[in-house]
Amino acid sequence: MWPPRPGGLGPGVIVLQEWWGLVPQIKGVCDLLADEGFTALAPDLYQGEMATHTEMDKAG
Repeated sequence: MWPPRPGGLGPGVIVLQEWWGLVPQIKGVCDLLADEGFTALAPDLYQGEMATHTEMDKAG
């Protein structure tokens, strides 16, 4: 969870990742939302696993 900055309570946004997992780009989106006053939540849908190449995408 990324609390809004500067520490207030803001409206919430749920950020869902693509098949790549919870990668730095998704965390960056949450940082940007928090900077704008939103509370951002990005659940880790793949329990820490991150895709590293397109072969993982083809496997489903």
